[in-house]
Amino acid sequence: MLIRIDISNFITIAHAQLDFSRGTTVLTGETGTGKSILLDAILLALGGRAEGQLIRPTAHRADISLSFDVSQLPVARQWLQKNELGTEECLIRRTLMPEGRSRSYINDVPVTQNQLRALGEHLVHIHSQHQQHALLQSTHQLERLDLFAGHMILVANVRTLAQRWHTLQRELLALFAQHQKNMLEREWLKLQLDDINQLQLTEKELSELDHEHKKLSHADTLRQQTRLALQLLADPTDVSDNSLERQLQHAIQALQSVRHADPLLDNWLEQLTSAQIQLRDVASQLRDYPERIDLDPARLAMIDARLTRIFDMARKYKVSPEKLFELQQDLQQRLQQEVNLQQRCEAVETALAAMTTEYQTAAKKLSASRTKAAEKLAHAITETLRALALQHADVAISLEATDNKQPAENGLEKCAFLLRTNKGQTLQPLASIASGGELSRISLAIYVASATAHTIPTLVFDEVDTGISGGTAERVGRLLRQLGESHQVLCVTHSPQVAALGHQHLRVAKTHTNNATTTHIDLLSNDEKANEIARMLGGVEMTATTRAHAQEMLDRCLP
Repeated sequence: MLIRIDISNFITIAHAQLDFSRGTTVLTGETGTGKSILLDAILLALGGRAEGQLIRPTAHRADISLSFDVSQLPVARQWLQKNELGTEECLIRRTLMPEGRSRSYINDVPVTQNQLRALGEHLVHIHSQHQQHALLQSTHQLERLDLFAGHMILVANVRTLAQRWHTLQRELLALFAQHQKNMLEREWLKLQLDDINQLQLTEKELSELDHEHKKLSHADTLRQQTRLALQLLADPTDVSDNSLERQLQHAIQALQSVRHADPLLDNWLEQLTSAQIQLRDVASQLRDYPERIDLDPARLAMIDARLTRIFDMARKYKVSPEKLFELQQDLQQRLQQEVNLQQRCEAVETALAAMTTEYQTAAKKLSASRTKAAEKLAHAITETLRALALQHADVAISLEATDNKQPAENGLEKCAFLLRTNKGQTLQPLASIASGGELSRISLAIYVASATAHTIPTLVFDEVDTGISGGTAERVGRLLRQLGESHQVLCVTHSPQVAALGHQHLRVAKTHTNNATTTHIDLLSNDEKANEIARMLGGVEMTATTRAHAQEMLDRCLP
């Protein structure tokens, strides 16, 4: 719960430090004193937008700090731990600087406004007149029903399944669009691939054909020149010393005859001997080579024809012959991608159908829980409204199937809170029948009816008693006090009957000195509380009668 607020240089507050306890705390003050300034500070500290001139004119910055006891709030502690912001304490601080700039901290660690808002959702709920009007909206009514039912896990599951369904649906539409876009290109790719495939081209065929073609077309020359080379290297029929082998042998013998005279000759002899071995190896291979060369004009003609087809195909598709096989592989890959696209479409369609079934199962389970809770909540609201001087009030909660063709995050139905305040009337939607005062009471009745479902420890009501007075206002005050038994309640009120029932009473006042306006927020003692209620009862001048009336009200209202 909220245990302390520190405010410095915020609008007209120079400095304020307030300690809070459990129960119901009321805030009162004369019209124009800015009774909601404290709530504005809380909202801002919890990540609200900084709009307008919020820094006190004589200051350079404004500071707002909120201290919370989170020892009994496991959800808030888990959030702090998950974000590495500690778990034992919760100090929220926001500093406002000129030109709309601000800095935010949780336990002295810099954070974003989104983080402030996320944590604030677990700590404080502010119920303003704006939110009373939000109660007229079907979505807000459905949220109140779900909170009362306590099936938030079911709600979250349905929302998640709907989001997943829509994600799959968007993916499927994108895949279909890509499929349609690829249709014309796919036909053209297939025609090209079928044409090239007729060649039955292999990866190394072109280089192999080119090599064989050169060998066949130069067969005669190859035979002649290799035979000549063999004769020059080592012709066994030549008895002269013209062959390289014989000359090399003579050179070796000459050096061997004088090697004893200079060791340097050994190195040269070793090199010549190695050359002799290599020469004999080449000569040995050359002896058989001319006989292995084929003179095959038919084969040469066939290769010529094959190369012509390959070159013609390459020219047709404007690539080099060496790139033709690569083009064939690229076409196959692109067509395979289209096959994969079609398979992905089918897989997503299957997943979408399964997700639809899963969503329908979860949503129907949520609908059954809502139907069961709706009757209980309507009865609880009705009983509370009758306690708030609407003796003939009846509330019903209608759940009607939506016309959504696709899974909706809110489930299968829309919600409508129906009301009649007088006998003989028909039940009608709140927006059609509720006056301002009735709406305030209905809103409060919903909160009281669902109090046990509230996991947020601090509830703030901004002028929840708008449009009501007298005995009804006293009943509202008693309900707020009752709500304060299980929650910490802060309530801005202009009603003395509501103020008299607070566990704590804060008074907001303004002073004007030296061309400066200062707002003070003070915790009232019992005597001061009586005086403040007397002021609220009596108007401009406080008389002994109004003071006695105020004390009587305090004595009568408090148990």
